[in-house]
Amino acid sequence: MTQGSGNIGIGRQLSRRLLPLSAGIWLLISVFPPLTYWIIEHHNLQHITALYAEDLAGKFRNFALEAPELWKYQTYKFITITKEFHPIIEVTGFSVLDEKGELISGYQYMNSWKKHRGGLTFKEEFNFSLGSAPILFNNRQVGTVEVLVSDAHLKGGTIILFCFSTLIGTTLAVLVYRYPIRAVRKMEGEIEELIAAVQKSEEKYRSLIGNIPDITWTADSEGNTIFISPNLARVYGYTPEEIYASGTSLRFGRIHPDDVERVTGAFESLFAHKGVFDVEYRIQRKDGEWIWFYDRATETYERGGIRYIDGISTEITDRKGVEEALKESETKFRNLVEKSLIGVYIIQDGMFRYVNPKLAEIFGWTVEEMVDKKGPADLVLPGDWPMVAENLRKRLAGEIKSLCYEFRGVTREKRVIDLEVFGSQIIYHGSPAVIGTLLDITARKRAEQVLAQQAQELRSMSLIDELTGLYNRRGFLTMAECQLKTMARMDKKTILIFIDLDGMKRINDTFGHNEGDAALKEVAFLLRETFRESDIAARLGGDEFVVLTLVDDTESSEILTGRLEQNLARRNAYSGKDYQLSFSLGASVKDPFSHSSIEELLEEADSLMYQRKKAKKAGHTIACYPGD
Repeated sequence: MTQGSGNIGIGRQLSRRLLPLSAGIWLLISVFPPLTYWIIEHHNLQHITALYAEDLAGKFRNFALEAPELWKYQTYKFITITKEFHPIIEVTGFSVLDEKGELISGYQYMNSWKKHRGGLTFKEEFNFSLGSAPILFNNRQVGTVEVLVSDAHLKGGTIILFCFSTLIGTTLAVLVYRYPIRAVRKMEGEIEELIAAVQKSEEKYRSLIGNIPDITWTADSEGNTIFISPNLARVYGYTPEEIYASGTSLRFGRIHPDDVERVTGAFESLFAHKGVFDVEYRIQRKDGEWIWFYDRATETYERGGIRYIDGISTEITDRKGVEEALKESETKFRNLVEKSLIGVYIIQDGMFRYVNPKLAEIFGWTVEEMVDKKGPADLVLPGDWPMVAENLRKRLAGEIKSLCYEFRGVTREKRVIDLEVFGSQIIYHGSPAVIGTLLDITARKRAEQVLAQQAQELRSMSLIDELTGLYNRRGFLTMAECQLKTMARMDKKTILIFIDLDGMKRINDTFGHNEGDAALKEVAFLLRETFRESDIAARLGGDEFVVLTLVDDTESSEILTGRLEQNLARRNAYSGKDYQLSFSLGASVKDPFSHSSIEELLEEADSLMYQRKKAKKAGHTIACYPGD
C-alpha cells in the first residue's frame, strides 16, 4: 500500500491540502467558542456591574439631598449601605469618589479599587469588571460610585469551555486530516493492486494470444489491419509487420477469386448494417499454398472517430479436408443405402424419419408418402402390433441394444406380407431413435411351409436316423432333390455344408461307445440350434453330417459356418466334458442357374472338408467354402 501511494501520489497531495484545513478547523473550534463566550459574558458582567453602581449612586444621591455639605462625612450611613448591599455576583468591592475623582475617605467597601482616574489596564480587563455611576445633585455631579467585580468565575468557565472545545477541535482536525488520508492511501493500495493485476492479466493475455492456434486481429472499416497476433507468421507465412505495411493487399488481395466477393460483402455489411462477419474462405500463403481460413467478428466500436472490429481467424484446412472426406463417405453410404436390396429405416417419435426406396417398395408406397407421414403402426398387422410396439419401446428405453424378430405387415394394397426386422437405438438430431433394416421374407416363409409340410410327410417313412433324430442318407437325398426343384422355381441360392466330427474313434476308444453316441447327439443338437427348421439336416453315416439350406443374397457360407463354429465353441466352454468336440467343414454353393445335382454338391463339399481336415492335421488353416 505504501508503494502504491508512493507511485500514485494522491495521498501526498491530499495531505498538503488537508493540513491547513485541519489547522483551521482546530483553531476555529478550539478558540472561537471560548473567545465568543468570554466576550459576551464579560460584556454582560460589565452591564450588571454598572447596574449595581447606579443603584448605589441612587442611595448616595439621597445622602446628598439630606445633607448637601455633609454627605461626604457621614461614614456611618455608608456602613449602613454596605450592610444592605447583597449582590448576586462576586463583587470585589466598591468605593465613592468626589466630584474631582478623588477617593472619599471611609467610603470604601471590601477590596475597593486603589487606583483612580486611570481605568483598567488590558491585563486587568481579564481579571475584573469595573462599573461606575455618577452621583447627581441638582443636575450636578457631586461624586462617582465605582463597583469592582471579579472575573474569576468567567475565567474558569472560559478555560473549561476552551479545554472542551480544544478536545473537540483536535478530534475533528485529526479526523478531517487522518480519515481521508487513510481512505485515500487504502484506495491507492487497491488501485496499485488493480494496476498490477491488470498488468499481469495483460501479460497473460499477450502470452495467450501468442500461443493459441487462432489468430486475433483488429481492423478498421477500410480493411486496414491495426493489430494481428504474432502466430500469423506460422500459419500464413507473413509477419505482422508485413501485414501492417501492406494495407489490405496481403489480406483481401490474396483471397481466392471465388471467395473475394463473399468475404468483402460480409465485411462491409458488418460496418454498414451491423451484420455478422462469419465467413470461410481460401487464401494463398506466402509460399503459394492455398489454405482455408474461418473469420468471425460480431460488433464494431468507435475510437478517435474511426470504427474498428476485433476478430478471430482459424486455419481450417485440415477440417475442410475431413469434411470433404466425410461428404464423400456420406455420399457413398447414401448411394449404398438408397440402392440396397434391403429396406432401411429410422423411426423417431412414432414416425418414419427416413426410409430408403427398397423399404417404400416393399409396402407399395413412395418415399415421400412415408417420411414424416407414416409410422410403423400404419404398416403392421394389428394382431402383431403389440409385439412390435413393445420391442420398439425396449430399444428406445435402452433395455436392449439391438433386436431381430419377425412380424407380419400390410402393404398399400392390403396384402399381408412376412417381414424380418433388425433394429438398434441411435441418437438422431439430438433425440433417441431406432435405426434398422427390414427384409421381405414372404417367399422364404412360403418355401419353409412347403418344406415343413414335405418333411412332415417323410417323417412317417424310414428316412430318419434313429440315434440323432436327423434325416438319414436316404431321407436327405429325397428331401434335397425336392428342395433343389423348389429353389430352382424360386430363383434362390442353396448352400450345402458337409460336417465331419473330428476324433470320433478316440472318443469311442477312450470314453466308450455310449459317450460316442452322446457326442453324435450333441452334434445333432448343435445343427438344430444353428439352422432353421426348414433347413435339411442329416446324418449321412458314422461321424458325417450334412445341411442343405436356402439363403438370400444377404447370407453366405462364411456366415453360416461361422455361426456353427461359434455355437460349437460355446458348447465346449460350458459342456463340462472331458473332451472337446471339433468339426471339419466343407461347403458348396448352388446358384439358381446352376445344374449341379445333389451328388455333385456333396462331392464338392466333401472334397473341401477333406482338404480342411488334412490341413488341420498339418497345422494349417484353410477356408471351408469354394473360391478360397
